[in-house]
Amino acid sequence: MKFSFPLESLFQLRIQLEEQKQLEYGQVMQKWQQVKEQKQQLEQKQQWIFQQWRKKIQGKDALLSSREYGLYLKSLQKEIKNAEGRCIELECKVEIKRKELLEAVKQRKMMESLKNKALENFRKEEQRKEQQIIDELVTFRYYNRQT
Repeated sequence: MKFSFPLESLFQLRIQLEEQKQLEYGQVMQKWQQVKEQKQQLEQKQQWIFQQWRKKIQGKDALLSSREYGLYLKSLQKEIKNAEGRCIELECKVEIKRKELLEAVKQRKMMESLKNKALENFRKEEQRKEQQIIDELVTFRYYNRQT
């Protein structure tokens, strides 16, 4: 007799849900990493521009370049703040997706445990039936020898 888990369709659904949650978690993590890298690049660019500005300040066009560099540095600072806000928002999403993934893993493991217990019970029942058949055969042979 073949083992058939009564909740197999639910078990398969839990596996699919876990895979979906893993995918979603990976996508959000990737977005977070990209935004984090963008922020770091903007900060590096800001430092480089600031250094360039300091060098030019010593030249003739100090007033004009100060205004231009100041405006540019302000816009970079604004971009950095925006990236920082997106980072924080994505960190929250990452945490939510991580919790959803952990719950999906927990649900799948629970179903897997139920399936393993059902399989173990099935094997025990099959073994009991086999033993019963063997016992009946032995009893039958014993009585046939007696007669």
